Amino acid sequence: MLSEILYSVGRVVIQSYAMLMLKMDVHWHTTLPAGPVLFAANHPSTTDPILIHLISKKPMSVMINSKVFTIPFLGAYMRKMGQICVSPG
Repeated sequence: MLSEILYSVGRVVIQSYAMLMLKMDVHWHTTLPAGPVLFAANHPSTTDPILIHLISKKPMSVMINSKVFTIPFLGAYMRKMGQICVSPG
């Protein structure tokens, strides 16, 4: 329950940032298939793990570099949201 609330709040923050600061808007051409879906970013970037949440309307978990999880409040928040901590290499 708490993880769903945190995920929803985080998604609203990401969506607001993308619209206000990046002037970004997602246009849907088709609906996503039912069931599990795998998204792969086509280039590594520090913003990909954040902005990829705008692709799907369903909650998703993203593999994020372990260094990001060392940031005091952000790391705990991402763990509660169900994000996946991975070490490079």
